Amino acid sequence: MSSAKFLFFLLIAVSCSHCGTFLAANMGEDKYQIKKSGQTSVPHAVLIIHTWEYASSPLFPLAGIQIMPDKDSMPHYMVTDSSGRCKVFLSPGVHSLQASCTGFRSVHIDRLKVNKGDSLTIHFYLPTDKN
Repeated sequence: MSSAKFLFFLLIAVSCSHCGTFLAANMGEDKYQIKKSGQTSVPHAVLIIHTWEYASSPLFPLAGIQIMPDKDSMPHYMVTDSSGRCKVFLSPGVHSLQASCTGFRSVHIDRLKVNKGDSLTIHFYLPTDKN
């Protein structure tokens, strides 16, 4: 089994074994996984972002990755911490989201629909430029 197919099946197994609702995974050109973690009482959506180096095994968290929501969102971008995580707040609606950093290919999510109070966990898997 190829490493890409193995990782895809591993992602499905991991997402189904945790509480929350598995929403989407894309392991094509843009590699990401979205899971609904629950509801909050805040007037916006809360996104917990995790970034990983795609080709590493075990998965290696990536620090310093820029997370950029669509241009109308504030702040205009966030940067992942030393554990490859950051938190993004979005107003209800349909958004795009991008994870990028020098040395890695950018990963995009188009048409991410969020509602008031949504709590989502998003995993971005960034391939190196050489992959």
